[in-house]
Formats: sequence, C-alpha cells, structure tokens
Amino acid sequence: MSNTTPLTEIERAQFEKEAEKRGLQDDKDAAARAAAEAKQLAEQNRLAREAAQREAIEIDNYNQQSVSFRWMAAHPEFFESKNNAKALGAWIKEKGVRDSFGNLWTEENLSAAWEALRDSPEIERGEWKASTPTPREIPSWGFQMDTKKDIDAVEHTLFRKLMLTDPVFKQRVSDILRGGK
Repeated sequence: MSNTTPLTEIERAQFEKEAEKRGLQDDKDAAARAAAEAKQLAEQNRLAREAAQREAIEIDNYNQQSVSFRWMAAHPEFFESKNNAKALGAWIKEKGVRDSFGNLWTEENLSAAWEALRDSPEIERGEWKASTPTPREIPSWGFQMDTKKDIDAVEHTLFRKLMLTDPVFKQRVSDILRGGK
C-alpha cells in the first residue's frame, strides 16, 4: 500500500503544466545543441576549404617557380629582376594562352612574353651571373637535392606529390637514400 495521497485536480494541472514546460525546455536545449554542432561543422568545413586553397596556392607557386627556373636557365639573355618578372607576368595575364591544365604560367607563354617585351623600355638590362646553373643542372622539380637533409627540407605535401608524379624525383630520392649521387 502506497503512502502517497492522490493529486487534486489543481495539483495535477500544475504538475502537467510544469512537465510540459520542461519538455519544451528539453526541446530548446536539443535545438541549441544541434545549432552549436551545425556551427562547429560549418567552421570545420571552412577551415578545411581554406587549407585546401592554401595548398593549391602553394602547389601553383611551386609549379610557377619550377617553370621559371627552367625557362631562365634556357634564356641566359634574360636579366633576372623583380621588374622584369612583373612585366612578363603582366603580359602573360593579359595575352597568355592557358595550357591543357589551365595554367597560364608556362614556358611557352614566358617565351612569347619575352619575345614581345625583349626590346621594351620596361625591361631592365644587366649582366647574367656566371654562376647561374645550366639547364641540365636544374632538375625537373626546380631545386637542387643532394643530401638527406635536402630531402627532409622538402615540404611534406610537395614531397608526396612529387613522389607520386615525378619518376625522376623518386629515383633521385632513392639514390640519395642509398648513398649514391
């Protein structure tokens, strides 16, 4: 036998009203949690997009640098300076033709820009440095790599990309790790 007394109608109504309020509060809490989770997920997605954009920019910069190094090594008459690079870049942005991958910064466009601007007054003249490497000294990936320390200095995503896409790079890494040249 229970020692609780039955609820009066007024008590029952108050109890039901309080239970209803608590139920609504629980719904509000769940909605607030869902909104916070959605906001957190949106922030994670934004950060992932930004990271992917930064990586794409780094890869583009690396590709442009590699193209520039190969082109400059093949064109010793070009005097390397910021103004000359800006002039070639402006010409390429205005008149360059995209390659099959959508790249504007190609050796072909650099050559076309150089031919168009070679005698232009906006091109600086100067002496080419005798220590500039010849084309065969600049590997396809655009930088020297002779030691394990050089390998370790390569940024991880770039290293991974080159190992997967450039067999010459992969062989060079293998040779260095085996102690060969």
